Amino acid sequence: MTINLSVMPKPNYSAMLAELNDELDGLIGERNRLQKKLDAILDAIEAVKTVAEESDQVIVQPTTLADDAGFTEKVRELLFVNSAKSFTALEIREVFLEVDKNADPKIMLIHIHNTVKRLHKQGELEEVDRLDGKGYRWASVTAKSRMAQIKAHVPHGFVPMNTPADGLKKK
Repeated sequence: MTINLSVMPKPNYSAMLAELNDELDGLIGERNRLQKKLDAILDAIEAVKTVAEESDQVIVQPTTLADDAGFTEKVRELLFVNSAKSFTALEIREVFLEVDKNADPKIMLIHIHNTVKRLHKQGELEEVDRLDGKGYRWASVTAKSRMAQIKAHVPHGFVPMNTPADGLKKK
């Protein structure tokens, strides 16, 4: 059996390019719509955080406060279950003293300061400037950390929308 290659249709490269360009335009439009949606959600997160800071929201008592969990785990859990709110070291102490009324408030405050500073250095907590002092909030609620997570999953060479390409090293 022989195949005559001269009768095979020649590819229409112009049509292929036009089709690929149309698909690219559609994908760029979709990316722009997604970026607008991401920006709106990030703005909403920041707005809710602001409102939560100003509200007198009831503090949720984590279940680990009463059990044998370690001190660091108790601090983590308190800030995690109240992730929209920031706490000063004094506020954390007040929550802990409600459960353990026999604890020494001064020693507990020292432990709290050391723990929140360490958790902040580890990236688990966000430091918040408040009128009544330095506060700490669970870091996963921050828009910056969410954008860092999103950008960490961006393919190599892709520059997200609304990000200045100036200063990016070219390879």
